[in-house]
Amino acid sequence: TVAGLPTGVGYVVSGTAPNMIVTISGSPTVSGPFAYVVTTTGTCAGVTAGGTINVQPAGVGGTLTSVSICSGANGSLTLTGQSGTIVQWEVSTNGGGLWTIIANTTITQPYTNVTVPTLYRVLVGNGCGNVYSNNGLVGIHNYWVGTTSTDWNTASNWSDGQVPSLTCPN
Repeated sequence: TVAGLPTGVGYVVSGTAPNMIVTISGSPTVSGPFAYVVTTTGTCAGVTAGGTINVQPAGVGGTLTSVSICSGANGSLTLTGQSGTIVQWEVSTNGGGLWTIIANTTITQPYTNVTVPTLYRVLVGNGCGNVYSNNGLVGIHNYWVGTTSTDWNTASNWSDGQVPSLTCPN
């Protein structure tokens, strides 16, 4: 028998004595260290062996908050809530159709002279693999995209999700 395995992990015993094999496998649904013990039973004296399975939590991509700027403005985006190591930032100026890698492994990404709606995302990884953050939009105030309709007063027709105002000069 095997005791102490994490949820989602089991074992199978194959072969015949004295060459029996215990195979431990599965997809754990919890993370942390799990001390397990394999115990033999039968006509011979019982033997135990054990070890520790360390299950690393899955990475969490984190959150980027979208911003609305006037055309040509500068600023920065900051990643929050991630779990794992930042592998790279990526940028798209065509709505996410094509992404360009930015060699940045910090939580903050500056942007300068942005004149078109621009998406950013972050690739975060750990020993379990890589995951992306949400997409953060640097939307240009008063920039028409017309994705919903031809109605001027529909906020989703504008790159920053806001009906135009006089806060930006263009």
